[in-house]
Amino acid sequence: MFLNNNQVLEAAFIFERHNGVRHGDYENDLIAFSKFKDYPPAKLEQLLIKGVDAGVYTNDEERVGVYWALSKSNNRKLIPVFRRWLRSEVAANCDTVLFQLLVALDRLDEPVFPRTRSSRAADDNALNLRDARAYLNRMGSSL
Repeated sequence: MFLNNNQVLEAAFIFERHNGVRHGDYENDLIAFSKFKDYPPAKLEQLLIKGVDAGVYTNDEERVGVYWALSKSNNRKLIPVFRRWLRSEVAANCDTVLFQLLVALDRLDEPVFPRTRSSRAADDNALNLRDARAYLNRMGSSL
């Protein structure tokens, strides 16, 4: 099932709410009118995961949104999924998406960014690629 950008945003806010984040009127209104408001977070996660795995999110912007939304779930069980996707994005040289996966893993306390790295930005493509490869190598995930 394909979730459009607005629905992915709704899913992110639903994940946050589930994790105790207090939202403002904007986020609360989006959730209130969302068709996914009564979905358990685990079901929303699976919808997004299956969509990525099925290739329905074909452009980088869509995948960045899904990876960002899933990072809001704070579900450590997603680490292997994020690693698998990171390996795929590195192999496909999709450097615009790498940063979001690195951030998602970092939010789950994975050691993706070296302590010596002084900045973190989506447009640091060379550094993001280096860090993604180093992380995957440390975790035993061959490219």
